[in-house]
Amino acid sequence: GDMSAYTTGETLYADWTMIVGTVVNSIIMSEVITTLTGVDRAQAELNKRYGLIKEFADHARLSVKTTTAFEKAVQRASHAGEVRVDASQLKSFFATDTLPRELMLELTKDVFQGKLLRNEMLVWVERHGIPLPARLPLMLAAVMHPKTFQFQEVVYQNADQPVHIYLVMRGTLAF
Repeated sequence: GDMSAYTTGETLYADWTMIVGTVVNSIIMSEVITTLTGVDRAQAELNKRYGLIKEFADHARLSVKTTTAFEKAVQRASHAGEVRVDASQLKSFFATDTLPRELMLELTKDVFQGKLLRNEMLVWVERHGIPLPARLPLMLAAVMHPKTFQFQEVVYQNADQPVHIYLVMRGTLAF
């Protein structure tokens, strides 16, 4: 109903009630906004992680099955609050114990369609009884970049200092 303040006490009471109501309303709205933006930030972070996984899967030519398992493991870990993935720190992501051992082995076998594990350098290491860490191929794949050479193009000259390691995906490399 209509109420009017006639005395000083009534005016102070009405003013005080409006101020308290405004403050309480501001606090409630602030909490609602904080909650909603927190949900948006969490979703944006998850989308960033999925983007990173997709980029790595495309880059390392992972199979759809392995990529899906990778996404699920990251999703489970992010719900548990264990994963902090940043595009510039993909190597450190593989260095943590976030991924299950079975998935880590599957990722390792599937990197570059299994060609990285069949690379002569890694085969030589295992042939000589040196244990190959499961994370090494993943960390190598995270920093490898595709490069295409033309037929009979010279990659290294005799006595050149090597500055790169190449994984031959198609064709042959002779010296």
